[in-house]
Parts: sequence; C-alpha cells; structure tokens
Amino acid sequence: MPDIVGAGQRGGLRDRVSIVTMDGLHGCLLDQYDPKMPGLVTGGAALLSSEIRRKRQEAGELLLLSGGDFFQGPPISTMFDGEPVIRFMNRDRFDAMTLGNHDFDKGQQVLSQRIQQAEFPVIAANLLDDATGRHISQSSGHSLAKVGEYFIKKIGLCKVAVVGLMKEESGKTTHPDNVNGLRFEDPVETLSRLVPKICEQEHPDVLVLQYQLLREGGTDLAAQAAELAEEASGRPIPVVLMGGHGYKDFQEPRVAENTLVVQSGDRGEELSELDLRMAPGTAQVVGFEHRRVPINSAELVPDPEVVQLLEGYRSRLGERMGEVVAHNEAPLTRDKVKDSPLGNLVTDLLRDATGSDVAVIPGGSLKDDISPGPVDVGEVYSAFPFDSHVVKVDMTGRDLKRLMEESLSLKAGKVLQVSGLEISFDPEKPPGERIIEINTPGGKPLGDDQVYHVTADDFLLAGGDNYTAMKARQAEHGHRVRDVLVDQMRQRGMIALHVGGDRIREACALNRSISA
Repeated sequence: MPDIVGAGQRGGLRDRVSIVTMDGLHGCLLDQYDPKMPGLVTGGAALLSSEIRRKRQEAGELLLLSGGDFFQGPPISTMFDGEPVIRFMNRDRFDAMTLGNHDFDKGQQVLSQRIQQAEFPVIAANLLDDATGRHISQSSGHSLAKVGEYFIKKIGLCKVAVVGLMKEESGKTTHPDNVNGLRFEDPVETLSRLVPKICEQEHPDVLVLQYQLLREGGTDLAAQAAELAEEASGRPIPVVLMGGHGYKDFQEPRVAENTLVVQSGDRGEELSELDLRMAPGTAQVVGFEHRRVPINSAELVPDPEVVQLLEGYRSRLGERMGEVVAHNEAPLTRDKVKDSPLGNLVTDLLRDATGSDVAVIPGGSLKDDISPGPVDVGEVYSAFPFDSHVVKVDMTGRDLKRLMEESLSLKAGKVLQVSGLEISFDPEKPPGERIIEINTPGGKPLGDDQVYHVTADDFLLAGGDNYTAMKARQAEHGHRVRDVLVDQMRQRGMIALHVGGDRIREACALNRSISA
C-alpha cells in the first residue's frame, strides 16, 4: 500500500470518496454581513444547504459529517435548544455527527431530545458511563444510550468507518452539572480499545477519525490508529483525521505514513471537502484533494425552503430579540488568551449590578463580538449564549491572587476577564508564581487577609475550566448572566465605558516598551 499522496486529477465518480464536514456550527443558522466582503453575506444554513446540494450533484454520493458543537450560539438556535439546527441537518441528510463539549450546555435531557430528533447517528466513542466504565451505549435506559461509538458507510467499492472522539476535558468546558455521571475517556485509550474491534468486525477500507481537539496531538493520534489498524487487519488501512476546535491554528493538510490530517472552519463560514482518490476499480486510496470551501453569496443562492424554515423560528422569537437596549461607540471584541474590550465591559457591568469589589468571567464564555451602533437583546444573547447564573462570593486577597494565578497558568481559552483588579505578570515564571503585582483600581495593593466581594458565574463556582480557587464556596445566587447584562445596558443606554485591554499586563512587555 503506497503512502497517501497529494492532490491530483479527480477520478470518476466511482473512483473517489467525497467527505464533506461541518465543524462547530454553534447555532449560526443566519447569514452574516462580512465587512471584508462588501455586498456579500457569509455562512448561514440557507447558503450551506445550497453548497451541500451542489456537492452531491458533483460527487454523486457524499459522506456528510458534523463535528458537533451544533447549537450553542445565537438566539435562533439557543432559545429553541438546538431544534432548528437538527431540522436543517435532517433536511440535508447528514450521515453522522460527533458530539462536542458545548452540546451538553443545556444538560443531558435536552441533548437526548435532540438526538431523538436526529435522523442520523450521533457518535462519541470515548463517552462513558462513569458508574460502569463502559461506553454510554451499553447503559440500557440511559438518556444518552443512543450515542454510538462509530458509524459505517459504503461509498462505491470503499467501506468507510467513522470514529467520533471528544476532548478528554469536555467535562470541564461545560458546566460540570451537565455531565454528571459521565466520563470522557482519553482518546488514546479509546482507539486502543476500539480500532482492533472495528477492523476485525467491519473490515473497513478507510478509517476516519473525527476529533474535536485536533491541534493537540492530532498527527500522533492518526499514526497510532494506523498502527493499530494494520496490526489488527494484517494490511495497511489509510487513516484520515478530521478535526475542529483548532480552526485558526491548523491550515494545511498533513500527510505522513499512510495518514492524512485535515482541518475545517467553524460557524458555517466554510465547509471542508476531502476527495480520496482510488485506484480504478478498487478501494485502494492512491491520492487526495482537500479544499476549504467558503460559504458566501458570491456563487450561492439561499435555499428557499431553509429560508422559510428559519423565518418560522425568527417570527417565534418575536420582538424581544430585536429590542435595542444600548448604543455602542466602539467595537467590542473578545479574546480567549488575554483581557479584551468585551470582557472588560461584561465584568464592569456585572460588578456594577452586584455592587462587588471584583468581577470575573471566563474568556471562553464570550462567543461573539458586539459591533458599533445599536445593540439589541439578540446581540447580547449571541455574545453570551450560556444559561449560567450570576453568583456572589467572599474571597480573601490571598484567594483572589490564587484564582488569578490559575487564570494565568491554565491553557489558552480559559483566561479570566476581570473588573476591579489590575495585574502585571511574567509568563516566563513557573505556574502559580507569575503575578508580579496585583492591585485594586488606583494602584492599592490587594490585601492578603482582606475580604473582597467577588461576582462570577456559577460555572466557575462548580469548578469549570479546572478552576479550583472558587469551587464550592458559599454563594449568593442571582439571575442569568445574559439577562443581567441586558438590564445593565438598558439602564445605561450608551456604552462608553473604559473597555481597553490593559487590565492584565505582561511585566516583561511593559519593561520592553519603557526601555525602547
């Protein structure tokens, strides 16, 4: 079996397998205007549907996959618990979907309802019942027992096995209560257990891994699967690893040792299309061509049936989402790795609403920017789509410093946005020792034994994102975060607060700028 080689001439319909994937839709069912593309709109279910139909006409038959995180986002999806997303996917005849961590954001019962609604298999090979240690599909009577380990489809002469893999830390990136009783197995252990079984029972010609956290160890995971497959089957089996969640970190396909690793975009702005080229009259893979297909109105006409479907949900939202609650003077952008204008505004609003000394919120909780101009309820809900509630706790200065040290030591995407603190740190120092200075506004040092009132969301209180400094503290619980933000914006009318990104500063960067 030769190594998979790069792009070449596309073969006839029977001599190729076309795999189209949509990762991390996040409920973005409506198209958006892109300031970089004047006169055009991008993404949205109606344009996606038109492109999928065109791909079917070109290929004859597709393997159409979704990488999960399908519904948590704008109100048109979130307010209906993802129901319109599944209706769109049913209509376009998706073959299978791998679960994402945010698919648990409304709890297991809501997810179960969406799985029951789906006319396609939903898979997650490393989703286990924590009580038994076995895959959830083996737990008869469990609400998620319909979640499978893998999916098989034959296209022409080629038999494809698709294995869905979730992030091992998925239980920490949604509210812990949402995954109570579940365990997310290390993908390495899952493949060791599952690949030999698939090869011995199904005899696939190609193994596709759909992995939610491609940017970390993706090529190693593909190599491991290829080794396991060859050992179990006695012949080389090409392994294709397709992933999401590293959307901007991983642009070009990687080819090595009979493996191919490809990435796709998110939020419906593009599809990933992979053609596996076969030797004529066989199921032997001899080449590939990978394209990231932009979804915009330059070449696509919105599918009228999908437009009608979405219009029904938009009308049900009514005037509530369109109510203008404030006017914004400048772009409010978010950032997962440092403080940001939107993060600063949100924490300022929460601190003011609760009368706290400090407010914090995870950077990953903010899912959309807010543009200059009128701000309506729908935009606020899109920026913060989660159902988490405001909590208020008492913490000593020592505990607050520990919390911020955790923020500066955890992986990118989990950095806290903060109001009421000014921090300088050195990223070169060991975790837990990075803060050089931590002050309250005006430059007053944080008192180790002084008690401060701190506002956060109950995600942090439950230990989400692996934060421990606030976990399980006695707390005063309030309204949903997004509703508090709407009320605060409505009271202000004009958003003109200090929203610069300078509350958490690298001390070494400051020194460099001073000496320059």
